[in-house]
This record gives sequence, structure tokens and C-alpha cells, in this order.
Amino acid sequence: MITTTLSQPESQLGTEFTALLASDRPYTRIIFVSAFTALRTILRLREGMLAAADAGAAVRLTVGIDLGGTSREVLEELSRWGCEVFVYHNPIPRATFHPKIYLFEREWDSTLFLGSNNLTDGGLYTNYEAATRYVFNFPADADEYERLLRPIRSFLDPAGPTVCRLDAPLIEVLSTRGALTTEIEARRSRRDRVGQPPSD
Repeated sequence: MITTTLSQPESQLGTEFTALLASDRPYTRIIFVSAFTALRTILRLREGMLAAADAGAAVRLTVGIDLGGTSREVLEELSRWGCEVFVYHNPIPRATFHPKIYLFEREWDSTLFLGSNNLTDGGLYTNYEAATRYVFNFPADADEYERLLRPIRSFLDPAGPTVCRLDAPLIEVLSTRGALTTEIEARRSRRDRVGQPPSD
């Protein structure tokens, strides 16, 4: 296993993702887990993600909608991808969904990122962020890989009462409950939380 630390903006996590998605060696699965997700960011990554899916990767995204960080427009866009998408939400206000996990897995290796970076332009390109990159080679690192993934399995393979598979009826239910913002409102919410101009 090789472990490195990425400090943004010196090293942009979005650039790392673009390079991995451009690989001509196919993935078996790609999993993104993010508390906040921005429309502009998923549109940047859409071509690479869908190309990986077309090449045989099982692509899964799990996104949070707490604190107005992910908009209805994001969910509508992701619902058109034809990939597995889950929405995490606990109605208890103090229980905020906040992990950021990104996994690129192949038969012979896997790259995992754990850090502070949301799936937003700020989180992947412009904010001050930190993430750890783990590169595993198989079969040598299989045991260490399993040890590291075990505590985060509930995010990688979501199930239970606080997570739902994304579909059109879910979007309508969440909208009716007032749990979804517009993309403009979500950008404002993300900006207000960090006290800076909108960058994502």
C-alpha cells in the first residue's frame, strides 16, 4: 500500500479524478460519497464517469442533502445517469451526513481518497482542503484493503432507514417536505457556511 497526503489548492483532487477516469485500464467499480454535491461539478465529471460505466464499471454515488448542500437539480441530473445513486438523510437536525469518500477499484489495484473534499468545485479545485490517497495493489494488499474499508462499508454499500435509492418519486417527496433546495440556494448555503464568495 502506498499512502500520500494531498493538500489543496496545491494539489487539486478534481485533477486526480480526471486523470483516474482517463485511464485506459477499466474499473470494476467507482464509488463517490459526498455530503454536499454541486451541479457544475458533476457536469464536469459526467463524461468520464459515464465512460467508465460504459466500459463495465459499477458506478455508485451516495449524496447528502443536509444543510441545503445538494440541490434538486443535482438529484435530477444524477437520476439521468443510469447509475446507482443513493440519498442519505436523517431527519434529526443535529445528525448531519458529512463523509467524503472516493473509491476507484480495479481487479489488480484500487485508489481510495478520504478527506475533507466535498463533490463541489470548491471541494475539488479551489478550497483549502486535505485528503489522504491510498493506493492498494492486489493480491498483496488485499488484507489491508479490507481492514481499511471495513469501518466505512455502511457508506460504500448504503442501507437502512436513513438512505434511499434515488428515483423521481423520491425527488418529489423530498421537495414536498422542503428538504431540497434549488442549485442557486444550495450555492448560497455552501458559501454562507464558509463565509466566502460562491466557488462551487
